[in-house]
Amino acid sequence: MAAAGDASTEVCVIPENQHCGRVADIQKAELAPGGPLLGCLSVRGQLVLWDPADREASPAPVDGTFSDFRWEEAPRAPAGAARLLAAGAQGRLQLLEVEAQAGAPVSLLPVWETSAERLLEVLQWRPAEAELQTTSCCSVGLTDGGRQTAADRCICGETLFVLHTTGLISVCSCSDGALLASIDLLAYLNSWLVDDDLSLPSSSFSSASFCLLQVSPDLSTAVAVTRCHAAVAVDLNHYFR
Repeated sequence: MAAAGDASTEVCVIPENQHCGRVADIQKAELAPGGPLLGCLSVRGQLVLWDPADREASPAPVDGTFSDFRWEEAPRAPAGAARLLAAGAQGRLQLLEVEAQAGAPVSLLPVWETSAERLLEVLQWRPAEAELQTTSCCSVGLTDGGRQTAADRCICGETLFVLHTTGLISVCSCSDGALLASIDLLAYLNSWLVDDDLSLPSSSFSSASFCLLQVSPDLSTAVAVTRCHAAVAVDLNHYFR
């Protein structure tokens, strides 16, 4: 359910291409951030990378069988290239650098390959070898003074959003913990429905306990989910208008 007046959704329109497989055979498909590359993982575990906008270039299959993959969110590869982490059989992890040029086959360059266990060993913190150092610390000023139970939280930029089980969201500064604003999901949703001559089903939100929260990177939309599997989306620009 969306409590927004003017909402828009960005859609990537891919032209018809001879390399497009059957949707039923695709387990996962994901575009590389900021680039034209598309990764497709089939139900049989085959990973294929290609440029859907280039009708001439052929897809590049990655050797092996995989269970999942993820594009790098903050690209470190050269311009026109992207990096991808693929999870293979028996916990093997493989980092690939992928590059696509118009009219040329997609090139794959293995950066490194290791096991998930080895990666955990590298990332493991050993108290005997290092000590945690506090870089900054502050008290967070919640809307209710901390009397309600915090169910979830997320950070966007320099702003902390704390969701309470009652549907109240505290918006705080990450630098000093100061309370910047508060969002009452139930009150806002009720007011929006009243304006449209609708009623809020008591079983959906009234007695529900909120448990999950996500805020868009541009701070325009907040989405909260209850334990009854009901979701509410709020246009923050409209809320603070």
